[in-house]
Amino acid sequence: MTLDGQPPGIHHGTDMDAEGNGMADATRLHQPIRQGGAAKPRTLEIHFLDAGARSYAFTFG
Repeated sequence: MTLDGQPPGIHHGTDMDAEGNGMADATRLHQPIRQGGAAKPRTLEIHFLDAGARSYAFTFG
């Protein structure tokens, strides 16, 4: 996963590490990013290494 083309670093969520690596091994709500401070437009890219993965986007204020 990348955030604005770079590893997420301090903005990684509970399901990713600072380098953007994580594992989706269950059907549940995942938290790839946890961004503090003021909201601003960002680009999040997730690359699945295994076939059959699906994702849905939700945002919470």
